[in-house]
Amino acid sequence: MISTTFERNSELAIELPEATTEVEPSKETTIEVSIDAEGRYYVEGKMLINTRQKTIKRALREASGSKFPPLILTADEQTPYQSVVTFMDVARQLGFERLRFATQLIEESE
Repeated sequence: MISTTFERNSELAIELPEATTEVEPSKETTIEVSIDAEGRYYVEGKMLINTRQKTIKRALREASGSKFPPLILTADEQTPYQSVVTFMDVARQLGFERLRFATQLIEESE
């Protein structure tokens, strides 16, 4: 798995987990998925109407078309673990093979 850091302004407030290494963002087309602290899913910035697997599958199919670009998952540090696992399971069922987790870079003190 690869972690990436990116800055994005949004009305969705997510407190990202922290990492000490930074990876250059890919120029490849991606699908951005966010999960907030309450476990609600957002695909490309649009909140899904519920958290059912069927709904997540439909949203990912619509966002990807017939291709399987990398997914970038941004999850609040308070997101229920089950919400992340459910998303990863749905993505795998659909055939997505590349998933990146967004983190925020922290400065290491020496």
